[in-house]
Amino acid sequence: VPYLIYRGEVFRSDREGGLRGRFLNSEKIEFDLSFSAAFPTDADDNSARPGMQDLDWLGEFGPRVKYHLYNTPMVKLDLELPVRYVFSTDMQ
Repeated sequence: VPYLIYRGEVFRSDREGGLRGRFLNSEKIEFDLSFSAAFPTDADDNSARPGMQDLDWLGEFGPRVKYHLYNTPMVKLDLELPVRYVFSTDMQ
């Protein structure tokens, strides 16, 4: 599925986490809010889900704090603390 890449100063969209707003970005810490969604899945059309129930539209949003513990040209170590609210719909 194609996705949009946008990297503005506050708002961003890429493969890392759907659509997000970065509200704090320093050398050591980042804070952002993000939103992402997933398409519904029909179990009859998916060979990996035989006999399972269909999946509804899914959405999730929430804040994330990312702390950069160690960063060199060879090694990068980050601590990410996301809090996500996940919900589904029954829209088919």
